[in-house]
Amino acid sequence: MRVHVVSDVHGNSEALARAGDGADALLCLGDLVLFLDYADHSRGIFPDLFGPANADRIVALRTARRFQEAREFSGSLWAGLEQGREQAIEAAVRRQYAELFAAFPAPTYATYGNVDLPHLWPEFARDG
Repeated sequence: MRVHVVSDVHGNSEALARAGDGADALLCLGDLVLFLDYADHSRGIFPDLFGPANADRIVALRTARRFQEAREFSGSLWAGLEQGREQAIEAAVRRQYAELFAAFPAPTYATYGNVDLPHLWPEFARDG
């Protein structure tokens, strides 16, 4: 039996769809969600909600180890949302999961990572 193993998918549904090519099964070790891509600040939940310029700023603050300023800046952005933080994140994760779970080949065996929301997985899991 040939098994392919992937982890740290972070929103890359195109690569995920190809990950099982030539295998009898795919094992995915989680971290499906992409919250903020440090290489491309326009990708992920954070820039989707607050724009790439704000993502640029939060990355600059964090990489400069100005964590308190980053927390305050981020907090001000979250406070400006009409919906709450958890609701905004969960809605964005659902959009990503719809695309990512559709990309899983059958059979796939998956475990969640530290950025995932496992309570949402039953909504998206399908046969295989």
